[in-house]
Amino acid sequence: MSAGKRSGVARLALAAGLLACAAAQAADYRIGPTPAWVKPVALAALPQPQAGAANVAYGLRYDLIDDQVRLAANGRGRWHHEISEAVTDKGIDALSHHEIAFDPSWETLTLVQLDVVRDGRRTSRLREVRVKVLQRERDLESRIYDGRKSVVLDLSDVRVGDTVEFAYVRTGMNPVFQGHHASDFDMQWEVPVAQVHRRLSTAAGLDVRVAALSGAPAAQVSRADGFDERTWDLHDVPALRMEASVPGSYNPYPWIEWSDFASWADVARWAERLYAVPARLGPELQSAVDGVARQDSRDDERVLAVLRLVQQQVRYLGVEIGAGTHAPSTPQVVWARRWGDCKEKALLMVTMLRALGIDASPALVNTDRQEDIARDLPSAGSFDHVIVRVRHDGRDIWLDPTRAPQQGTLATVTQPDYARALVLDGSSGALASMPAHTVEAHARDVRIDVDSRDGFDKPVRYDVRTAYRGLSADMMRDRLGNGERAELQRGYLNFYAGSYPGIRVAAPFEVQDDARANIVVVTEHYAVKDFWPDDGHGAHQARFHAPEIDNELQAPAEPIRSMPLALHGPQSVREHLHVRLPLAWPDRKTDQSVTNQAFSLHRSVRVHGSELESDDVLEITKDRIAASAVAGFAADIGKAQDVLRLSLSTAHSGGWSDRAPLLAGLALLALLASWPWRRRVRAALARRGAPAAPAGGAAHATAANDSRQDLAA
Repeated sequence: MSAGKRSGVARLALAAGLLACAAAQAADYRIGPTPAWVKPVALAALPQPQAGAANVAYGLRYDLIDDQVRLAANGRGRWHHEISEAVTDKGIDALSHHEIAFDPSWETLTLVQLDVVRDGRRTSRLREVRVKVLQRERDLESRIYDGRKSVVLDLSDVRVGDTVEFAYVRTGMNPVFQGHHASDFDMQWEVPVAQVHRRLSTAAGLDVRVAALSGAPAAQVSRADGFDERTWDLHDVPALRMEASVPGSYNPYPWIEWSDFASWADVARWAERLYAVPARLGPELQSAVDGVARQDSRDDERVLAVLRLVQQQVRYLGVEIGAGTHAPSTPQVVWARRWGDCKEKALLMVTMLRALGIDASPALVNTDRQEDIARDLPSAGSFDHVIVRVRHDGRDIWLDPTRAPQQGTLATVTQPDYARALVLDGSSGALASMPAHTVEAHARDVRIDVDSRDGFDKPVRYDVRTAYRGLSADMMRDRLGNGERAELQRGYLNFYAGSYPGIRVAAPFEVQDDARANIVVVTEHYAVKDFWPDDGHGAHQARFHAPEIDNELQAPAEPIRSMPLALHGPQSVREHLHVRLPLAWPDRKTDQSVTNQAFSLHRSVRVHGSELESDDVLEITKDRIAASAVAGFAADIGKAQDVLRLSLSTAHSGGWSDRAPLLAGLALLALLASWPWRRRVRAALARRGAPAAPAGGAAHATAANDSRQDLAA
């Protein structure tokens, strides 16, 4: 075959492929009219927007966000309609791009309208717009495949001053909910909206409860054509920006939720049908259970053996398509393939424990809202994670099989702290309270040994021994298990180099792991040149720190605020500093404390001859404080930082005298504000990350996804 013929065949094959692709994409959506149940919304007359106006954000003005939902006995439709204007060239990109996420396994997407209004003239672009259908796994980095698709519409020739009107409808119900309805409306975003319309239309036979949360207004109620109507009309809705470092559970945005579950007991009965434990185990799974029984004779040992077996041998991977969003695969399947998501790993663990005669049940939790779900309407969409509750010796123990392998005994293993859980044990009628973490659940003990006996101009030995306990031990063990010791050592070294530029690694760090006590000990070895720098006037001064504590006591980035502040608690840090000095100093002892509603710090410093010792204890007792308490908290952080400032200095008159060292400052010497004691590496390992603000802006307003009903548990 000639090259020309081959290229011709290739072009034909390419054309056929493109046609097949177009046909497949067209099958994922259709173009149709506005459904008869939708009630058109009249747009209020709006003044011409100005670039600097308060109702303009990111170069756009949202004139209308209109969502309408119709609920029937076994059906649901959700209409989304928006009108937006490009005020500056910054808004053209957002106005040109529209993206709709949906689940093709149970949803039908109909595109209804895509008009461009320019200079008063309206043009429909719906049948000429470029449409792409993407299999976009948004949680792929978390190893979750949900099968959702995105229909992406990219408009050409959009200009400043254009108005785009866009509408679509999604219909269908995920069969996993067995006819139940639960979802919500957002009422405010991080962008201003000129007009917000919400309408919930429910068939008269449905017992749907509706709640207004976070200051959302009450609905206007009516009835028409056998449907109960609730509507909300809002005008000039301002932007609401999330402040820095708010707790993950904090949600200041007004919202409306609805659910037809009468109680948490009803939600539990619905979920228990999905989490049925098989009466008999397959041969392979039964063999694994028998192996645990032979190896361990006590129930507490068997619980931990099963926990570690599921944590280690079943990797985390979620295929949450259709009913898989909430219904787990059978334990036999999960064990055979050796992968599963949280609900599948939890059910597998429960199945194995019950086969061993141990009382265990799946427990549904919300990792973000935690305690706040108690204020929600009972709903199948209130949860985003599944763990396991075990009853042993008269107490409840909460375990998470999706975590990295945990060590310790049943008494020392770190338990999850999600505040509330719905336990699927066949009898739950309400949310169960989970025990809050104490400061000892996340603890570090640090000992710093500094040997400078060789003199002021000689390198000093600087050793750091850190014992991680509880949650800290789990996190450090997980990091060490990645085989990244060289990277960890480099991070430690560069942290100290910020304060001691002449530092070098004297020997690689060492690790001791007491698995039963759940304690990991890391010992670092450094040599520091110019530890006692000359100030140019014949005096030497060294500064001493409590680095782990200093890292935790940072002033809030936004002290003037209206929202609560997230803290890295509860946790405790103890640091002991022992310095062997070049010369003897006069004896001195000080004790100082700073106490706040959220933390306490105590420091004790002793100088005796040629040795200096300090002991510091920090306890952060809360994970958040109210906005009204932030100013006082910041002031007390400043006091604590003053307490932690410690240095020794020599002074002389004429020549240097071995007998003339003086204590120049022991507790309140001011340090340079730029002194960079922020240990980013250890912060990532040893404290909870600052919660991220919720998504907002154009994408939040446009997607109009069902944030609760479509949420995978």
